[in-house]
Amino acid sequence: MKSQRKIEEKFKREIESECVARWTGKRMYEQFVREMPESVDRERTWEWMKKGDLKVEIEALIFAAQEQALRTNAVKFNIEITKNSPLCRLCDEKSESVTHLVCGCKVLLQKKYKRRNDNIARIVH
Repeated sequence: MKSQRKIEEKFKREIESECVARWTGKRMYEQFVREMPESVDRERTWEWMKKGDLKVEIEALIFAAQEQALRTNAVKFNIEITKNSPLCRLCDEKSESVTHLVCGCKVLLQKKYKRRNDNIARIVH
């Protein structure tokens, strides 16, 4: 009976390691973490997540954005190979990526970024 259990545990570990290898082998997996500079305090970087102040849906959206895994026009065009334009649906000038939406879109720059900046400045002040 013990030998059967050992075989099952060994098989389970092998399956788990294969699954992890396939998962970590994906090109976009942990892209945010890989691009993070070594000088960043990684423990403090994830402190906000450990507190559990956010709803699960919001947390998932933040992680998807960090991993560049949101279904933007650029993703639809380059990865899903659709005939849709990869350009931003707001400014129609640059490729619609997460980075562009977060800090580069001229349309969002006029309102949303300014409001976000003002809110952060208000909190710091």
